[in-house]
Amino acid sequence: MYSDEEDIFLFKKLANGDKTALEILYRKYYGLMMNYGLKICSDKDIVKDCIQDVFVRIFGNVRISNGKRLLPRAYLLASLRNALFDSLSRNSRIDSIDMLDFSVSIDEGRLAELLKNDDEQLSKSIALVKYISALSTRSKMALYLKFICGFSHKEVALALGIKEQSSMNLISRILAALKEKISK
Repeated sequence: MYSDEEDIFLFKKLANGDKTALEILYRKYYGLMMNYGLKICSDKDIVKDCIQDVFVRIFGNVRISNGKRLLPRAYLLASLRNALFDSLSRNSRIDSIDMLDFSVSIDEGRLAELLKNDDEQLSKSIALVKYISALSTRSKMALYLKFICGFSHKEVALALGIKEQSSMNLISRILAALKEKISK
């Protein structure tokens, strides 16, 4: 289970300009941020630049560490999503953060290899991937954060800019809809 006490301590040190905290958090979250960023934007260089921008904005920004209850993982992903939106909206016609795409790709060949002895499970899994791909950007992000990243509903809410109850409701509705589609 993820415990964020050490991260909160490091995040506050980062916001107070501690270079060691910057290095530790950067190394710890770079992979998570890169994976998340590449689901929003396929240009690796833009994602790298935005990750660096996020850490530069946080470094020495004491106001960030004065929040009621800091959730570093969620804050970093929300900041990255916003940085990517800013970067992409400068160069295109993206008017809203909801217009960003969130790519969920699963290699069907790999899935077939994993489930080679269970045709029924394979067909349900392929259908599930297709249903998930058709979801809204916010819904795909919520599922990714909750089930792939292991975020709490509170962290999902912060990362998506919604209330915690809305996070619970959103994920519950998505799961119910997916279950209904799969059981048909």
